[in-house]
Amino acid sequence: MQTLHRLIAAIEPWYDWRQRDIFRLDTEERDFSDESEGTAFRFDLQWLGVHLAFEIGRTPRKIPAAEVAANKARLARQKEASA
Repeated sequence: MQTLHRLIAAIEPWYDWRQRDIFRLDTEERDFSDESEGTAFRFDLQWLGVHLAFEIGRTPRKIPAAEVAANKARLARQKEASA
């Protein structure tokens, strides 16, 4: 009976279903001032040495150019204040 319990524990799959933050980066920015974020559901499954994961969610909205410019100005002000 003990051997059966060990065998079942060894082949029992591990899984996790949770929400996580996802990011949208349309361009490569040094300071990521055009980064937007949202949430998605992530499912992880590990079984017999195989790891499978996928995410389901909507792509976060694209940040308008005016908001990107405001983010860049804010980051520049913070950098100047800390220097």
